[in-house]
Amino acid sequence: MECNAGDMRRTSISVTFICTKRCNVLTLPQEIIHCILGFADYKTLLTCCSVCKELRDLIETSAEHTYVIELALEGLVDSGTSIESHAERLRQLRERRANWVNVDYQKMQSIKMSDRCHAYELVGGIFAKTDGRDLFVAYLPSRYNEKCVTNNRDLESLSDLIVLLERGNTFVSFFQNREVTLRIRALSSNKDHPSACSPSLHFTILPDETHGNLMREAFLQVADDIVGLYFTNSPDLLNFMAYKLTATLQDTSHGHIDPLLTMVNSRDFAFLSSRSFVVTSIVDFGCLHIYSFSYPSTDPPTLVATLDFPSLVEGVMVHRILTHAAPILSNPPAGSTFTTARDSRVHVISISYNGMHNSPNTSHQYTLFVHNRTLMKFVEGFNEGKERIIRWEDWGPQNTRLFARPIPPHWLRYVHGERVVFASQGDEIVRMFDFNVASAQYGLSSNRELFRGPYVMDEPALFVDKVHTHLPFHSVTFTVDKPHYAYMIDEDRILGLKANPFHDGDVTEMDIYAF
Repeated sequence: MECNAGDMRRTSISVTFICTKRCNVLTLPQEIIHCILGFADYKTLLTCCSVCKELRDLIETSAEHTYVIELALEGLVDSGTSIESHAERLRQLRERRANWVNVDYQKMQSIKMSDRCHAYELVGGIFAKTDGRDLFVAYLPSRYNEKCVTNNRDLESLSDLIVLLERGNTFVSFFQNREVTLRIRALSSNKDHPSACSPSLHFTILPDETHGNLMREAFLQVADDIVGLYFTNSPDLLNFMAYKLTATLQDTSHGHIDPLLTMVNSRDFAFLSSRSFVVTSIVDFGCLHIYSFSYPSTDPPTLVATLDFPSLVEGVMVHRILTHAAPILSNPPAGSTFTTARDSRVHVISISYNGMHNSPNTSHQYTLFVHNRTLMKFVEGFNEGKERIIRWEDWGPQNTRLFARPIPPHWLRYVHGERVVFASQGDEIVRMFDFNVASAQYGLSSNRELFRGPYVMDEPALFVDKVHTHLPFHSVTFTVDKPHYAYMIDEDRILGLKANPFHDGDVTEMDIYAF
């Protein structure tokens, strides 16, 4: 007898049972029991393991059920595209876990790059950068695919999306508008993306008497079918707009869009999901504003919660708050067996304080780590139509980890999933934080330390009270073969970047370390 739970999930079945006495599920044929368990998620399977020895043995001797449990504990989901058996996928999963736990990497190759770098991105195993005119694209190798492609024509099967921002007139004017264009393109062909409702979107920056039509900063993010853009045209003003690939979130007659949200004293944003995002604010002690929005509604985003940061002593001010997390992929990377789960993302929040009485002219840097799922709880629990203001004491201590040290902000994409990688500039000694502690049951390597206890920050010149944070994590230190300017990380690899010594920030070479 064969029973495929995946097939049954797609079939509507009506069954009537007539029982004349109490039934024990373990009296059913094992094929039926395995079929029933095939509908269970990992939490249910773990619960079943604690019911009795017979049920635990059935689960632990099944490659399919063990794969479901260990995949979830690793913070991953199945890509849904693999034709391999569950036994083979389980073997690959365990091999991958051992490589990361033991820092058993394989240096694949080095990629030479030229030209200045004005913008860059690392997502889905693809690295791209531009000098403002030409686009360099590399499909990065892994342990399972050693080919490195640096020609767009070879990427046609990926049909990837790329969004290009054109700032319009270069010079700042106090009398003319600045017309900015977003071009929604297919990476493989450099033509209009076939799913884009409007392949070119336009918006206007009106000049003001202080900054003219200046576009100070712009940052693009893509989450599923949503392209999000925030830009600033003054130090204290943040504009947010969003565009849906298959249909717009606003009336875009002639491709024109306007900001969905304009905020004062905000510094950065990050997607939590394709319908929610977080904005950082330097007001008072600093805080996070969590917003949600819907489609096809054209209403402004809804502020669902404000999460306060620790109280500061008089005279101390928040100078800047930046946030960074891994990208949200619409589809798993090509050829992958599994990929990072949506709720297995960590946000790295960099905070700068000014005004401490012992060093009033110095900026003091702190880093806060928080799970994406912690922030999403406020979105999912929002049903009253009213913003919730959450004190630090009610959300921060148990759900975050705060350190009096910065993550060196040379390049972004230093966080992926629940791993954060960093090092001092020009250092070959790399440090990695891993906020997935569920896999600790599989053992720790000699260079991997687990921190579960609270971290107490006693800074009377900064905080009113001692700051306690408890988010557990692993700390890993390892050495690569040569120093680098900065490090990046994605699903399967760490990238070491070498910079031009005469043009700080212009990367000339990238070393690929695959796990």
